[in-house]
Amino acid sequence: MFSFLTVYILLLLNERFNLGKLYNSVFDKITGFLKEKDLERFKIVSLASIFRNENDVEEKNIPINRYKILSFNFVLIFMIFAFSWFMYTSSSSSLNIFVKLGNNIAGAITTEFLNSASVQSLSIIQTATTPLHSIFRNISYLTQFFIIIGFFSILLKDKMKFKNEYLVFIFVNILIIIGAVTVPYLSGAFEAERLYQITLIFLAPVCVIGGLTLIKLIDKVFIKLKIPVKNLSSKSIPILSIFLVIYLFFNSGLVYYLANDGSISIALNTTYDSANYNMMEVQGADWISNYGTDISVYGNNSHNGVVISDEFRQPLLIKYGLSVAPFSYYYNPSFDTMNYNIKSSNMNKTDFYFFYGTRNVLTNSIITFNTESYFAGVKGIYRNTENFSISRIYDNNGAQIYYEML
Repeated sequence: MFSFLTVYILLLLNERFNLGKLYNSVFDKITGFLKEKDLERFKIVSLASIFRNENDVEEKNIPINRYKILSFNFVLIFMIFAFSWFMYTSSSSSLNIFVKLGNNIAGAITTEFLNSASVQSLSIIQTATTPLHSIFRNISYLTQFFIIIGFFSILLKDKMKFKNEYLVFIFVNILIIIGAVTVPYLSGAFEAERLYQITLIFLAPVCVIGGLTLIKLIDKVFIKLKIPVKNLSSKSIPILSIFLVIYLFFNSGLVYYLANDGSISIALNTTYDSANYNMMEVQGADWISNYGTDISVYGNNSHNGVVISDEFRQPLLIKYGLSVAPFSYYYNPSFDTMNYNIKSSNMNKTDFYFFYGTRNVLTNSIITFNTESYFAGVKGIYRNTENFSISRIYDNNGAQIYYEML
């Protein structure tokens, strides 16, 4: 939705004010200044093709389709459906989270800019636990480098004659990627992997173009250095295809699975802890939603009962309409102190239900995050729960529910 709205506004401004001419006038002043200062050796290439004028294109006999995908009605209808969907399916919680995210970014943009503790993308980039993960990190760097090369290759050459709309989509999604690695809490709120995946809808072809361009540039360098490598450019597509297959094997977690290196794939690693539930956990959540006494319903905290779980079990309980307080906000090695923290943060509440999923039951532990690491996507810490003296009221061998009156 952000891409659609931003691209439409930029194209509308271009139609009204011809941003290409505006850019060219600024570009001419810069080049004139360089000439005056005898700095012509610093060559600057114009990138105004992103807002090229369709009349100028036609004068050069470049075919262009005047049909535009983005229109005011299209953007408006898309936004109406998107807002209606999220307001209906989640009681506006997504919109509330969006507003809260905006406040967090506004408050931290100056103090936590490029801080890996608040920027999930930077945290992931800087974290590599094993040699295989380090290899994958470097492969990911390379794909992003391809995107950068492809972006400038399209703007400077544009041999494929992309439409203005697609060029601006590329530009906007490049800005989103830049924001993901610089703006605090942005990538953490959307999940860095998901944000990257969404932008790749527009940037994946750019990555391929960048890869092919880089291989051809390397071929030219080899020719100049007289390195005996024959027709590297003619093999650019097979070389890039092999690279993308390797990238797929790493990205799917298959390489880690074969090497027994802790695959990040839920399908390939049954011990990987995440918001992934079995039937026993579902039955436990269903039981507490039906038989929990006076539990708060999501969006209505007037009741006396509160459910507490760790972050990975929280989405399941929210699905059943329950207000859930995460362990991370209250955890303390001393259960009495934790009880005090829970009680003081939930005024007028008396009935507290602790929900344990299968991972919690098998390991006698809960996962906790501090505020910064949770939004930045840093791995949480598993805390032991054996010293929690609370009453078990439900157990199906895969999920347990405890009760405490505070």
